[in-house]
Amino acid sequence: MTHSQNKDQPTDEQILNLIRSGNHTEQRLALTSLYWRWSSPMKQFFLSRGCLSKDCEDLLQEVVVRIWRGATTFNGTGTATSWMWSIARNCLHDYQRKSARHISEESFDLDNDQHNSGVTENYDNELDDCIASGIHRFAASYPERSHALELWSTGLEINAIAEVIGRSYGATRQFLLECRKKMRPYLEPCFESLTP
Repeated sequence: MTHSQNKDQPTDEQILNLIRSGNHTEQRLALTSLYWRWSSPMKQFFLSRGCLSKDCEDLLQEVVVRIWRGATTFNGTGTATSWMWSIARNCLHDYQRKSARHISEESFDLDNDQHNSGVTENYDNELDDCIASGIHRFAASYPERSHALELWSTGLEINAIAEVIGRSYGATRQFLLECRKKMRPYLEPCFESLTP
C-alpha cells in the first residue's frame, strides 16, 4: 500500500487524536494507519541517510513508539506531519551516533586487526559535520520547508509530496525550489573553506 492509496485513512492530526483518546480500538486504528502511512517514506529516508537496510525496520519501529509515547506532548506548533518527521530525524541521529561510536570503538581496539583501516575517517569529516549542522539549523528555523525537502530527498514523486503537504502539483514544485534557495545560506559556509 502506498502513501497515495491511503485517502480513506486518518490524517496525521487525527492519528494523534486517536492515540490520545485512550480508546483501545481507536488506538489500534491509529497505530495501523501510522505504520502504513509512513513505513515506506521513512525507510527510504533512513536508507538515503546511510542506515543499513537490516536496521531500517527497527528504526521505523522506534519512530512509531516515540510518536505513540509522545502524542500527548504535541502542542500544535507546526503540523503533526512535521512533528513526526522531527522524531524520525532524531531517531536517525541517535542511530548514526551509536553506529559511529561502535565503529570508532572497533577501530581503536588494539586486538582488532582492522584498527588501521581508516574507517573512522568517514565519521570525522568536518564538511559532513558542517552540512549536518546547517541542515539541523535550517530544520529548526523552517520545519515545514525542511520536511518538504526531506520527502523530496527520499525519492518521493512531486505529486506524492503535494498530497502530503496539501498543495497542488505546481505549487509544490515552486515550494521545493523556494525551499532549496532558503537552505542555501545554511550550507554555503561549509563549502567556502574548500575554495582556494
